[in-house]
Amino acid sequence: MSITVDVSDYRAKLGKSDSDSEFLRTIIPTIINNELIDFTRQRVEIYNLCHDKFTIGTFDENRLIIYNNTAAKWAGEDSTFDTPIHINGKEYSFTTFMSPSFKEGSITIFSDEGIIIAEYMPDYEELYILFDPFSENVTDGVEIFTYIMREFQVKVLKPKTFENSWLHTQNKSALTARFSDVLKKKKEENLHQDIKNVERYENDIQNYKQTIKNTIDALNQTRRRIVAEQNNTSDVLEKIIKDFDLIAAHKKVDDLQVKNNEITIFTKPLYIYADNGKRYYGGSYRIVLKPEEADIRFFGDNQRHSCWTDHDPHPHVNGSNGRACLGNTESTIAELSAQMQIYALALIGIDFLEAANTKDAAGENVRNWDEVDVEGNIIQYGNGSESYEEDEEDERTEYCDCCDDYFREGETHPVYGRVATETDDEGNESYYADDEHWVCETCRAEYYHIDEHVHEYIHN
Repeated sequence: MSITVDVSDYRAKLGKSDSDSEFLRTIIPTIINNELIDFTRQRVEIYNLCHDKFTIGTFDENRLIIYNNTAAKWAGEDSTFDTPIHINGKEYSFTTFMSPSFKEGSITIFSDEGIIIAEYMPDYEELYILFDPFSENVTDGVEIFTYIMREFQVKVLKPKTFENSWLHTQNKSALTARFSDVLKKKKEENLHQDIKNVERYENDIQNYKQTIKNTIDALNQTRRRIVAEQNNTSDVLEKIIKDFDLIAAHKKVDDLQVKNNEITIFTKPLYIYADNGKRYYGGSYRIVLKPEEADIRFFGDNQRHSCWTDHDPHPHVNGSNGRACLGNTESTIAELSAQMQIYALALIGIDFLEAANTKDAAGENVRNWDEVDVEGNIIQYGNGSESYEEDEEDERTEYCDCCDDYFREGETHPVYGRVATETDDEGNESYYADDEHWVCETCRAEYYHIDEHVHEYIHN
């Protein structure tokens, strides 16, 4: 079995150069795999320290840690000798060694002279090499490291094989006990896992029961809905036909057309009643309904410059797509569409076209439509294109900040230079219009637009 060897540079590289380090990172795993014949662990980790005292102190049965140039953190002071040491009959120049810990149960590896050069602590699976064999010569270091691994095999690993051997052990009862403990531990683990599995299976069954119940309930509801739909189909069709008849008979409707899922209502000319007490000529409209999509759109034959384009059919309708700013009416339309209340939708559409809110930035553009008196006569052309020739009788009381011209009272409008934001104490951000000034209708249409955050005219 190949041993996984991790050679780390913590806290320094092995050897005297980068090339030494690369060579040692390659050769050391080979030495370990060749020499540690009876090694049963899965992994060896090697750390190269700087003559430090260092101990992790935690046992891992699957790992051996080798510290190079390191002693246990509770070891004593260094020992220095007068003459170089001999290892396996060869002289090496090393004379200073860190002290072993002499901890009970530790196993030491000696030089030929009996100097301790490495110490193994079985309680932690840690082997300390008490000097740096690679600091002088890489070849010498490889020889010394190989010797230490060979001694580790002889003094530590080989005896363990005898301890676990049925033929060589002096304590067969201990081996049997260990074997029984392993079996017992495994059985306990299996039992614990089975208990957890039973609990999980019971929960799964309960969840499946609930899912089956929910599915059966949904199935029964769907079946009841099918029966109800089958019974009500003829009633629904009769209701829709009745609604179409009511719409077509309405005094403000000129015609009604139905194509696929789209209903188009053609109105007679309608007046727009503003909240300023005046009414304006809106013209004839097309109201396009798509109840399945809760969609309603408006198109007209009397288009004017307003909030969105220069061809809006109504102050509150975008002339480019027919979409309206419906406000709170949006939810009502969605509900009526779901119920297929076609006649009610038509009435809402007509009522919407007959109203304008001049306090709204879009609604105030109703002045661009023709004003109508009580007898139905057009009394003012309100398309916003009027210009005033100089007349001494004109009452010029208002000034346009944009074109520097004067206008009659009520014919300049508030606009703003920018949209600003502010944040409250809770971090909520809000918008407001800033830098107010007044301009005429023409300048407002050319240089300003309605901002969706503040619903005011903001400079382009």
